[in-house]
Amino acid sequence: MPKKGMPTIGDIISSIQADAKLMLREYNFSKKKLETMKKTLELLKEEGLTPRVIRMANSITCFGDIVYCCSVAKECPLRDFVLHVIGWDWKDYTRFKLEMRDELIRRIAGRYSEK
Repeated sequence: MPKKGMPTIGDIISSIQADAKLMLREYNFSKKKLETMKKTLELLKEEGLTPRVIRMANSITCFGDIVYCCSVAKECPLRDFVLHVIGWDWKDYTRFKLEMRDELIRRIAGRYSEK
């Protein structure tokens, strides 16, 4: 019998099982991403930088497109893989993000100035 405030053996086992399920999901997620990365690099060698290769590379990112990725201040191997495939460095990516921000602001401001 556990002491007061201590988890039971059943609680401990349930916790470990939940952790194992999470680790398995993360493993399968990573395995799928790595398989896609390998296929992307093979296609890049065969086709060069085509829209198909870019779409495949983009698909590994968290939201499925580098447009939605974090800034370079945050470490992200998925984003960096896409940058490698398309031949961009962090400066190119930052410039792209700023251009996207400016375009968004321009479009939003344009809606309000038309009214």
